Amino acid sequence: MIGDIIESIIEGWLGERIRLSGRAIVLWRLFWGFLGAALSVTGVVVIGLGAQLTRNAPMRISFCAMLVFFGCFWLFNVALYRAWRWPARLFVVSFAAMFLARLLFGP
Repeated sequence: MIGDIIESIIEGWLGERIRLSGRAIVLWRLFWGFLGAALSVTGVVVIGLGAQLTRNAPMRISFCAMLVFFGCFWLFNVALYRAWRWPARLFVVSFAAMFLARLLFGP
């Protein structure tokens, strides 16, 4: 599903004049999947090590979990072309937990 969306975006962006082979589409999907996963891991490291950003540990933990599951989505669903729903569901749960931690524990 995600691969079809990316393929249609790439074909729409390049136009009808240039046809991409299956290998080129796989390489584009791998590039964007690994880029999204790498940026998510970088975010986890920055937020996890940045104690001065917030003293609210539950919010920081839920934010790191949100980035981990976002990276899992990019890695598994986009790069590896799997149709797994658990990364997206856990992303939504951790996103809601981040707001809940902010409301319950403050800044």
